[in-house]
Amino acid sequence: MLLLAAVAVWLLKEPLERRLAGQDARVADAAQAAERLFAEKIHDLAGIEQPFSQWKGKLLVVNLWATWCPPCRTEMPGFSRLQAKYAAKNVQFVGIALDTPERVRAFAAQTPVDYPLLIGSQALTPIFAVFGNTTGGLPFTVILDRDGQMVRARLGLWREAALDAALAELI
Repeated sequence: MLLLAAVAVWLLKEPLERRLAGQDARVADAAQAAERLFAEKIHDLAGIEQPFSQWKGKLLVVNLWATWCPPCRTEMPGFSRLQAKYAAKNVQFVGIALDTPERVRAFAAQTPVDYPLLIGSQALTPIFAVFGNTTGGLPFTVILDRDGQMVRARLGLWREAALDAALAELI
């Protein structure tokens, strides 16, 4: 009986080690993707390059969105309320629009947003694919902790109450 248990442990050990090594590789990939994101300079609505590194050290909620995306537009008022609620706790929301500057400026004029909106490009797609957005879907939201490590990601609508609970847990 003892011999069978030893053989079972030996047989299971290698797949577990392989799974753990794969998990370590994904964590390392996400850390590299975060560093690439912090190295980016992305234009704001005025056309001024904004170094993403200016938000390093904050609990960062980064949302990929577009004006033509109904779930994106639905979640933005809640994101604005959460930005106001958590700003004093060093939380920063940043919206990166995968859209034209003209459309984003028109949207922002009609729908005020209480966090920075930037104009992204397809060059960001590989970074967010590492965070889990392998399909390129919208909206996609990732939370990076104060050390720049990815702690949560969601493809699709992130309801205000659920994101509020996630942020409260991370603070």
